Amino acid sequence: MARNANQLDEDLTADAPPSPAADEWLAPVTAPAVAQQQAMLRELTVTLLITLVLFLGLRYSAQAIPLDGPSMQPGLHTSERVLVNSLTYLFTGPQRGDVIVFHPPTALNERYIKRVIGLPGDTITLTPNAVIVNGVTLNEPYITLAPPGESENPRPETIKLSANQYFVMGDNRTNSQDSRFFGPITQREIIGKAEYVVWPLSSLQAINTYPSVFNAVPAASGTREQPVA
Repeated sequence: MARNANQLDEDLTADAPPSPAADEWLAPVTAPAVAQQQAMLRELTVTLLITLVLFLGLRYSAQAIPLDGPSMQPGLHTSERVLVNSLTYLFTGPQRGDVIVFHPPTALNERYIKRVIGLPGDTITLTPNAVIVNGVTLNEPYITLAPPGESENPRPETIKLSANQYFVMGDNRTNSQDSRFFGPITQREIIGKAEYVVWPLSSLQAINTYPSVFNAVPAASGTREQPVA
């Protein structure tokens, strides 16, 4: 006997597989997957924190400072920019020959750039045309020579540096305000070490500290120091 339409529909419904529940279509989130996501999030957070610390460290430990004035000629010139590292002296003091940026004791709101000539305990003797450190006359290839008939130093004198005092001088001796005029400086006044000329690009270079000149100077009596690298 022929089946009617209602019977046919009932047979088809009975033969079809049951429809899955809606939540059976969703992949279950397992504990290992959650742990993996948390680990990735922690790794991303740590990476961002390290990047931020490095950025802030570089931002505040190294500054490109513009130069203005002839006091460090012939090596450094007006309008050049030098990279100053303020972390160099965090655990150690300056060395002879270092070029540093500091606040002069007579004008603490200004910044000067000079070369370190004497360290704590050193004895500095100035003659009209020579600098003597602990009995050794410096052979200074980095200075601008005084014009004929002029002296490099304004007056002969001998200075004994006490603890935490540094004697600094410009390379252009006849055109520099430095420790010959305002006296020694202390480490508290030092901003950092000038390490590179970074602008203009045509002047890009490391700043020479002339170790061959200063390694010949003996340590002051009662002090110990490492040779200049």
